[in-house]
Amino acid sequence: MYAGSPTSMVISARTGDTHGITFELGRELAKRLNVPFEPLIHQRVDQILKAMMAGELDFTVTNATPVRAKDLDFSQTLLSIELGYLVPPNSSVFTVEDIDKPGTRIGVTQGSTSERTLPKLLKNASSSLLLA
Repeated sequence: MYAGSPTSMVISARTGDTHGITFELGRELAKRLNVPFEPLIHQRVDQILKAMMAGELDFTVTNATPVRAKDLDFSQTLLSIELGYLVPPNSSVFTVEDIDKPGTRIGVTQGSTSERTLPKLLKNASSSLLLA
């Protein structure tokens, strides 16, 4: 898992409680298999996938892409999430066309699907890595 994504794991700043889809599913699978729940935390999705391919992980939740399917097996789709943009208050961005302009920078996580997908979708905006 990696912290910060509700599809993976989120730690509440207020209570310190941990939750998230991967966290909850992992805990429930361990319970049903009567084995210890031992979450492994990584900084980025690409690190999780490398650990999975190395046999260091038994389970994760991530989006299935053709590139990832070359190295990993995926179950049926459990959750379908639409990609969206997060913009600051009072932004002039309302549509994709507003984003895809020269000089617009879009933050993405290194090794993420967004890092590979957005340059294909947006011809004028540029991606900036949030985590190296």
